[in-house]
Amino acid sequence: MTITDLIDCVRVTFAFLVVFGAVPCLVARISPGDRNLMSFCALAVRTSLFAAIAALGLGSMRICLPGSMLAGYLFLFLMLLWMAGSLEPLWQPQWRAALLHKILVFNENGHGTPRRLSAASGDRLRHWRIVREPAFLLSMFIAVAALSHSLQYVRFLNDQSYSRALSLQKLALGQPWTPDGSVAFLAPVVFLSSLDGATVVRFSGPLFMAVLALAGFAAVRGATGSSPVGLAAAAGLIILTAFSHSAELQAGGIALIFWLTGFSLWARYRWDALWSVALAMLIEPIPELNTVLCVSVILVIVFLARFGEATRRLLQASGTPLATAAIVCLILIPLHRGKTHGSQYNITARTVARITREFPRNTWLVVSPVQEVALTYGHGWHMELSEFVETYTVDEVRRPDFSFKFPVGDTFVFVEKEPLTSRSMASGLSELGPRFDPPMAPYLLRLNRASMQFQAARLLAAYRATHRGTEVFLEDQQLIVYRIRG
Repeated sequence: MTITDLIDCVRVTFAFLVVFGAVPCLVARISPGDRNLMSFCALAVRTSLFAAIAALGLGSMRICLPGSMLAGYLFLFLMLLWMAGSLEPLWQPQWRAALLHKILVFNENGHGTPRRLSAASGDRLRHWRIVREPAFLLSMFIAVAALSHSLQYVRFLNDQSYSRALSLQKLALGQPWTPDGSVAFLAPVVFLSSLDGATVVRFSGPLFMAVLALAGFAAVRGATGSSPVGLAAAAGLIILTAFSHSAELQAGGIALIFWLTGFSLWARYRWDALWSVALAMLIEPIPELNTVLCVSVILVIVFLARFGEATRRLLQASGTPLATAAIVCLILIPLHRGKTHGSQYNITARTVARITREFPRNTWLVVSPVQEVALTYGHGWHMELSEFVETYTVDEVRRPDFSFKFPVGDTFVFVEKEPLTSRSMASGLSELGPRFDPPMAPYLLRLNRASMQFQAARLLAAYRATHRGTEVFLEDQQLIVYRIRG
């Protein structure tokens, strides 16, 4: 972990809280109606759905940029103010005179008129006492445990995370983009944090994990009336997610948040429950097995708690042990699977991040497997290792008059001294099954990847023998990075 990682984590967390916390609170201040926890959840669903639809629409026109997204939010707030009748007094001179009088009185007295806590305000506070539940403490521990791993490791453990990071980066840069509901509503977080898509995906996942625990708790507690049972259900969801996705929340886990929120809202806010389901389907149009399994587990827990007294007592007693197990899983499972899973060394991802920080934009080229595209997009250029070894030969590059002629100042060639081998890789294409992705497939085959790395090492050894402008940028037991000055 570096100080830069910590600062990036704070920036993403701040932007996340503003987009999914402060904005719904501001909408609640504008809109008439109840101000309790469930109404806040309903407003959070509406604003998230608005962000997703706005980003999808703007992204399809390649104009999903900070200014256009800000204009969308301003339009939303103005519409809400107009619907609430708050804009009408602006045109009345009496209202402007009263506002000026209040400002003058405030300046003269140094403080405003104190407000008494009304009975309605007391009722609203009682609605928010749910934040004292153990599940909120659990969610904070979940966020800390998951963020500790994200601070330590730059690389992802799931190929879907690379695809989502690249998709979000393309969306935020106004580039040609295939609509992706799993990242569209994260566009405001990218703009507010001023970070790239990979960093936002990396640090927002742990925050969504904490929200998932809260959503599971709220759904089960509302259906059973028991906080300990809700705590057990929330912890169970986190354990299932930790095992199924190596504690990296994917599109299915984020969609699950809105499925559970819709379940919680159905009793009092039918339309918002439907909006929540619509957003869940927008994020994950076809629910994956883990989503179906988690929903089934929640329904089974609710059924057992409501219709079986013995199982209800058992679930209530298992809340704290399961919560402890969930925290342990979030810490240990990524550490264990980081040694046996993944398509990228952490030193590789950290080196690419270093290059993006230290070198001017679009003045360098990274030659490496396809996983680094998500980290370099929008910062510099990338050439796939497979193309590099197919384009050049050893006899060609060893000639003293040879030059790669890349139109950049620096070229960084990543060569794995120990070709990556993990359980995420396969011996043949048939073993990849549903994980088959044409761009990534060549690097997920063990022998094919080892062959490309060996050929790249031969090319660089031959080139260095006759060219002095080549140096070792970084080297450790797993990786060597060559820097070729243009």
